[in-house]
Formats: sequence, structure tokens, C-alpha cells
Amino acid sequence: MNGLSVVHWLVLTLVPLAAVGIVLAIRERAERDPNLWKRGAFALGAAGIVLLPFLIPYAEGVEALRDGPQPDERPLAFSALPKHWLTSSPTNRLWAGSARRPRGSWPSSPAS
Repeated sequence: MNGLSVVHWLVLTLVPLAAVGIVLAIRERAERDPNLWKRGAFALGAAGIVLLPFLIPYAEGVEALRDGPQPDERPLAFSALPKHWLTSSPTNRLWAGSARRPRGSWPSSPAS
């Protein structure tokens, strides 16, 4: 999963990544090298600056959600029903015979 598409995956991946980096630095006896930590801090700062344009709208969206809960109709309108999960695509060779779509099913693509 791409960190830009799901910020939670990005944040939850950084913790083990940092732990592995620290363990490798200790294992290679490089934890006392000041250049290692300077380069690491520079790389983290540069990555943070590059990610900033993507994370600011995410933070604004979180602030908008804090205004209160959404009405129940909005999430229900975009939720899939069991018939949407059990309908196969007409291009599927194995289940082509069951590709008849139930009434009110979602299109497989925006063009259809």
C-alpha cells in the first residue's frame, strides 16, 4: 500500500523501519558516527518537506471530521450491499455465466 494513499499505512510503517535502522546502526557499530545521524536527519527532513503538500490536506480533512459525526445517510449511500459483492464481472471467464447483474447493481467502471 502506498503511503500517500493511506497515511495510516505510512505512519505505521515508519515505526518498524526506524527500529530496524537503529538495530542495523548498532550492529554495524555506526551509532557513534555523527555523519550517519546528520545524513539521516537530512534525509528525514527532506522527505518530510516532500510529503508536506500531501499531508496538509489530510490534516485539514481530519479537522473537518472533528466538527461532528456525519449523517447516517451519506455512508450508507456509498456502502456496498451483499448483491454488489456477489456479482461477477462479465469479463471473468470462470464465472461468466453468473455475470447477470442484479437490478440496482453498481457499474464495473465509470464508463459502463
